[in-house]
Amino acid sequence: MERNALAISLLLLFCTLSALAQNGKISGRVTDKETKEPLIGANLLIVGTTLGASTDLDGNYVILNVPSGEYDIRASYVGYRNVTVFGIRVIAGLTQQTDFELPSSVIELQEIRIIARRPLIEKSATNAIRILK
Repeated sequence: MERNALAISLLLLFCTLSALAQNGKISGRVTDKETKEPLIGANLLIVGTTLGASTDLDGNYVILNVPSGEYDIRASYVGYRNVTVFGIRVIAGLTQQTDFELPSSVIELQEIRIIARRPLIEKSATNAIRILK
């Protein structure tokens, strides 16, 4: 009788553990395509969901509790082009390794022109001020 109770207890334990492992995770590294340097603070987003992560000081990221299925992941970083990897398959209880290499892009800004003007009256002056051009 004790043997049967032990077998049933072990069976229930394994069933419970397998039910808890319904989610997987995605991890990897984001680097610059040309220099292979890690990109700190790059954003990763699973397209169509609210799941995502940011990279750490070494360019590594981990997205936890991803339901089993097939996903597209987009990596973005200021000054770099967005890269999307399609068809990442997540399996329950396993880690899917996906690395990104982002190519840099040129950000063109318009010229900002600032014209400095001297105030007519200098409030902090205690003596006479003469301005020579």
